[in-house]
Amino acid sequence: MRSRYTAFTEGRLDYIQKTMRGPALLNFHKKSAAKQAPRWLGLTVVAAYLDSKNPDIGYVEFIGQYKQFNQASTLHELSEFQRIEGSWYYINGQFLTDPAIPEIK
Repeated sequence: MRSRYTAFTEGRLDYIQKTMRGPALLNFHKKSAAKQAPRWLGLTVVAAYLDSKNPDIGYVEFIGQYKQFNQASTLHELSEFQRIEGSWYYINGQFLTDPAIPEIK
């Protein structure tokens, strides 16, 4: 998760693409991602845990702070990862909303 965040902050979309599988990879379009790339300002990992029935499935809940088009905002997501041959890959994500999380200015 943290390596993917760092890659996003550095604009390393090849790495982002390389660390995806499944639905996430099918829906990833490098050119549009580059055009719409926000400036990331911070990452807070809220929770990380393994699936109780399958230890090769993991979840990370995080809050990312960013600025895009001169507008500060937050992204609250529950990301699903899968371990394949010893490496973890981003599979899918679900946006979460939490009105208690203040947006940065």
